[in-house]
Amino acid sequence: MNILKILLLSLFLCTVPWGFSNQFVHAQTGQFFIFIIFSVAILSLHLLRLSKPLTSLILNITKTDILLLSLIVLTGIHCYIQNYFSIAFILETISYILLYITLRGIDKKYNVILLFSLLIAGTAQAIYGNLQLYDIYPSNHSTFKITGSFFNPGPYSGYLISIIPLALALFLLKYTTHLNHHKNISGTEFPAPNKSTNIKDLGSMSESALEPLVQKITKTAYQNRTNLSQYLIGISIITTLLVLPASRSRAAWVAIASSLLFVFMHMWQPDLLRNITLFKGKWKVRVDKLLRKTIIKVIGAITVVVLLLSGLFSLYTMKQGSVDGRFLIWKVSSQIIKDKPIFGHGINAFEATYMDYQANYFAQNLSSYESFVADNTKYAFNEFIRIGVEMGIFGLSICLIIIGFVLFGKTTRLNQTEKLFLIAFRTTFVAIIIFGLFSYPAEIIPIKINIVVLLALVADYLKPFQVLKIVPMNFDVKTSYQNQNTFLLNFGRISIITLLLFGGYIFIQNVVKLYDANTNWKRAFTIYQMGAYEICIKDYEKTFPYLRYNGDFLLNYGKALSMAEKHDKAVEILEYAREYYPNTILYTALGDSQKALGRIEKAEKAYLYAWQMIPSRFYPKYLLAKLYDETGQKEKAVKIAYELLNKEVKIESDAIEEMKQEMRSILSKHQLS
Repeated sequence: MNILKILLLSLFLCTVPWGFSNQFVHAQTGQFFIFIIFSVAILSLHLLRLSKPLTSLILNITKTDILLLSLIVLTGIHCYIQNYFSIAFILETISYILLYITLRGIDKKYNVILLFSLLIAGTAQAIYGNLQLYDIYPSNHSTFKITGSFFNPGPYSGYLISIIPLALALFLLKYTTHLNHHKNISGTEFPAPNKSTNIKDLGSMSESALEPLVQKITKTAYQNRTNLSQYLIGISIITTLLVLPASRSRAAWVAIASSLLFVFMHMWQPDLLRNITLFKGKWKVRVDKLLRKTIIKVIGAITVVVLLLSGLFSLYTMKQGSVDGRFLIWKVSSQIIKDKPIFGHGINAFEATYMDYQANYFAQNLSSYESFVADNTKYAFNEFIRIGVEMGIFGLSICLIIIGFVLFGKTTRLNQTEKLFLIAFRTTFVAIIIFGLFSYPAEIIPIKINIVVLLALVADYLKPFQVLKIVPMNFDVKTSYQNQNTFLLNFGRISIITLLLFGGYIFIQNVVKLYDANTNWKRAFTIYQMGAYEICIKDYEKTFPYLRYNGDFLLNYGKALSMAEKHDKAVEILEYAREYYPNTILYTALGDSQKALGRIEKAEKAYLYAWQMIPSRFYPKYLLAKLYDETGQKEKAVKIAYELLNKEVKIESDAIEEMKQEMRSILSKHQLS
């Protein structure tokens, strides 16, 4: 069964980044459904395995496994308390759990295949990005030239940072590892294909047929170090280095630099560097001996510090406004954490609360510069801050401890190849962590999948916290005790199969409903953009029960109702949407509907609140000026008109000029009167 699982996992890792589809409102939803389909397939394999009598089972439970379980339990408690039962969130969480359990159950000798699968997937994305760079293929965003199969360069760059650490480790493997021709990566011999092999030991006839193929791939890739594997490593490094600078993702640049520093620190170990030399002849120097010299260490440390500081300063000045915008987000987020520091505000709470806190911040600190870097924000641009907001110090502490075990946890006894694999996995994990300090990798499904894969692969090498053994019974001795235990084992297995079948049926049923809901949303959104507001509402109504926790969907639905002049229903939906994604678009639409219903004070409050969220915006106060003008509030209308005409413009546009022209008309009308 291991063989089928590893082949399925390899196929999955190579295909999931390509799930970008215009069939949905959010094109990356396609990646979600590829992941869900994979989960159904992997669940089927687990059911197939359980259908056979249990032979033996050894569970190596690590501290990382226990901490991840506690994090899942904490997430479940938050969902229950919040009454947050998003179908998409539940399906995705179950899929990550299935992926982790599956990976933990696979023999670590197959990690080499997963390593190459990640490398192939990343290389394909890097090549695709280069083709976009030279206009051979179009990007997925009108503003950016390079997106890979993602929706903008940020997530694309975040995905690519897993390439260089893996490729570097494999490159160094050529110099530092000498594998026996007849040994696998664990140091044990490959069993030669044999007609007398007991197929029960292999799991099935299909597996016994696939076993020699997988062994051959493994041996070819590492023991013989063929030209194919060397070319793949070289192409990975070169194509990634070509495309990353063009992506202009500073978070990815810092992540790559940090991960390379991490891998070099680990490669400092004498047993990994003793075979690497510089120069030839009488100038020949062993690298491990050179690095032991104090002067080299001092020069190296100073160089790293100088490069780091100058690099960070250069990155700041390159896009100062963007960096200052992140500082504002982190400053406001600190207030959110302060209100519920221990257990946080709950799942998806950052998106649901941030803009309210930003509005309160600007109500007290109306800084002209900070208002210019503010925007409608749903990402924290720092995963640790997001975790602090949503799960508090308690949840953040669990995550930090997990990271500590992953990067520095004690391992079992490893051979040299396994040490290099572990360094490669840990280095990639470091890259994602550093990227997460400035971006939002936990919102990108392919990156989250890589995180789960890395967690499971590293856990394979960690020292077990507890080893549980289920040993097959001796059925040759027919005692009543053994018959009784056999019955209990079979009853337990059948119960688990029944439970999984029932759970699988519910899972698939909800996947189908969610797929239909997302396609309906896309159809409704397309009709909305055509201006047929009455027609699109029918699709929104059908979709609401399945996407009622999705802030973007609720905003679209409420806005469509407002444009269709169904203002009572629009107010109901928009008020509900405030719980999941409050923003300026929502409050201006809410103000429009309240105004149409004659609720002038509520409309005024909605427009003012939209302006407080992002004070640099023209549109909310423009609507407020029109409200005052149309309701005879002359002095207020004139005051707002003067403010807008004297307001500094962030980005000049025809829309801004049209609004200013209307403000001039208001001033002219009231000055004449």
